[in-house]
Amino acid sequence: MKITLHVLCHFLLFSAFGQTTLSGYLIEEDSGKPVEFATAYINGTTIGAVSDGKGFFQLKKIKYPLDLVVSHLSYESAVVHLETAPQEPLQVKLKSRAVNLSSIKVVDNDLRKRNVQQFIENFIGRDEFGKAANLTNDQVLLFNKDYEKVKATRGNIQINVGGKNINEEGYRERPVNMKVSAQGPLVIDQPALGYKIRVDLESFQLNYAYRLGQSQTVYWLGYYFFEPYKVENDRLQKRYEKNREKAYYHSPQHFLQALYSQQLGASGYQLFQRRKDPDTNETIYERFDIAPYLKYTDEETLVITDLKDVVLDVLYYPKANGKPKNVTKNAKGAPIQSLIQFMDPQCVVRADGTMPSYSIRFGGQLAEKKVGAMLPDNYRIED
Repeated sequence: MKITLHVLCHFLLFSAFGQTTLSGYLIEEDSGKPVEFATAYINGTTIGAVSDGKGFFQLKKIKYPLDLVVSHLSYESAVVHLETAPQEPLQVKLKSRAVNLSSIKVVDNDLRKRNVQQFIENFIGRDEFGKAANLTNDQVLLFNKDYEKVKATRGNIQINVGGKNINEEGYRERPVNMKVSAQGPLVIDQPALGYKIRVDLESFQLNYAYRLGQSQTVYWLGYYFFEPYKVENDRLQKRYEKNREKAYYHSPQHFLQALYSQQLGASGYQLFQRRKDPDTNETIYERFDIAPYLKYTDEETLVITDLKDVVLDVLYYPKANGKPKNVTKNAKGAPIQSLIQFMDPQCVVRADGTMPSYSIRFGGQLAEKKVGAMLPDNYRIED
């Protein structure tokens, strides 16, 4: 966390004071007709509803500020940010999608299968939760790649990756990146955690790495609605709760919540910074105190300042059951190593463990947990 840097970035529910009800009407932008069977949800939560024949929806037990997302296969997703409760029901206008799924043609089925698999591995994940999850409608995915020319020299390992077409004598193309868009919401079934996850994907880009020391990076932005399974079996519900706890510990959400509350040590984490010894040129690991760089702008927002481009090693000490050790008391045992990199002069972290931008990158084991291991913003371990 070879090191793959991964950004788990999404605009999720902000917590605030008070709970209330939010209602509104969904209409077509051109005709003004009501839109039924659209899903209106609070981003990053399990709170959502389907609009009725009049386009009406109602959401209960919500907190402000929030992002309301409206999703429908035939319309572009709409996002409404609300700082406070509106005085009257909302009216959300939806644009028809420009492209019909029926008009999308698959030119190279084998290439598409490879692209889909690569997307699944880098978006849903390769860990046990990523492998357990199932993208049920990959047909909505559209792929695009940028290419570069590389010299086709025998023995040059670079020519073994990428496209096969030679544009000029002695040169061939290889992809620089893979960009993915979706002509509809993605539906991910996660039987290990007991959720169906609806994702309105705004953007996704995977940047390839071919050179030694270069890191592959992946970025995406999406909106998430978690629909819990309807479970009547207590034994099955306990299995979901156990798996959710396993997915939560040593995840970006867990780390960021611990960072926000300044409980990294109690949550099993230690931070180190590397430096070169000027005399021996050896790499030295020094404990890093992040507290002086933390500033709270309000009761729900933490800003990390003056660490732009700084890379820190993150050590996580788990117990045998995966739960964190309190390393302020006991740091024995073999830790799991990850990396974090601060990308901006000010990096914002919210109390629920989310970020409003790509301000912190995760690498190593922390980056292995992707959407397949994702939990709702308001998920908490029950004591």
